[in-house]
Amino acid sequence: MMIFNVLWMKHVNMQLRTSVAREMEASAAKTDFLSRMSHDIRTPLNVINGSVVLAEKKKIQKQLQDI
Repeated sequence: MMIFNVLWMKHVNMQLRTSVAREMEASAAKTDFLSRMSHDIRTPLNVINGSVVLAEKKKIQKQLQDI
């Protein structure tokens, strides 16, 4: 019975190590994905935001010219 318990504990230990390794890989992949996605979303949003700011400046300049 004791040999069975030792073998069972080794089996459980191996499964836990495998599970932890998978979780660490998944966490690293998630972090990498989010950092890239964040950049890929930020860049176009910055372009849109810059375009809006320029359009507002032109609108204000045109209004000043009309006065």
